[in-house]
Amino acid sequence: MKNLISILGFWQTMKVSYFRFLRKQLHIQHTYPVELYKAVHHVSVRKGKTIPGDKVIEFRFKQESRDLSVLVRKGASDAAVFYQVFGIGEYQNFVDLIKSFPGVTIRSIVDAGANVGFTSLFFLANFPEASIVAIEPDDQNYELLTDNLTRNAPNQHVLLKRALWKNSDTVSIQNSFRDHREWSRQVTDTPETSANKLEGIPLRDLFHVTGTDQIDVLKIDIEGAEKEVFANTQDSIEVLRNVKFLVIELHDEVEFKHDFENILKQANFRFTYVGESLIGFNNTLLNECAE
Repeated sequence: MKNLISILGFWQTMKVSYFRFLRKQLHIQHTYPVELYKAVHHVSVRKGKTIPGDKVIEFRFKQESRDLSVLVRKGASDAAVFYQVFGIGEYQNFVDLIKSFPGVTIRSIVDAGANVGFTSLFFLANFPEASIVAIEPDDQNYELLTDNLTRNAPNQHVLLKRALWKNSDTVSIQNSFRDHREWSRQVTDTPETSANKLEGIPLRDLFHVTGTDQIDVLKIDIEGAEKEVFANTQDSIEVLRNVKFLVIELHDEVEFKHDFENILKQANFRFTYVGESLIGFNNTLLNECAE
């Protein structure tokens, strides 16, 4: 037992030393070292490169057949999001579900709550014929989202600095949700005194933005605002009847899971939960594809 404790203590000391070394090499003063370590380790395993900068770190690696150059902000939640998407494959089960349907081609993707673009790039790497509409309300997230998609998919994206919402009214961004970090930005109805305002975009308007009458992939991760987005049940059902595949994180704080499941059933979706996400497909549209 003493030997085991000594080994564990030695291993912990080595990890702490490595994190300190890593921070020094990447010129980082304040960050979440475990999250960063996992992200850097994932890139190195794929024989990629990690290039430090003053404010961001550039990760160069291959995802599927696509060479990516991804920017991660120092000291932000980006490293954690990066590792979730590319390291542990948060959306891999969803992608595998889509690919299990023979003859289905993905051309239109909407990423609502795109953050800094990692999920958008993951989808484009898996579906190279697609174009993506990435929606992100936060100023700083949107700035890095623009950089990441422009450098990796210059002709395959449309960016919207708006918030998916129940209508096109003005909303405001709050940073009080969950851990208050960059990946937890939430939109709410705008109080008159709010300075951080932007326009909402309702579900139905997504078809106009994509230029299609059907959306192949709809991803939603909007920190609890999903309850507002799907507030009009009948309209939500009609929209979802024209969506082939859906992945959405339903946040327990808003108590919406049961109501949303009923909406999906009425839109003839089959669905299941994988991790924090609900993934599903439109049974009607996929049966039509198979005919």
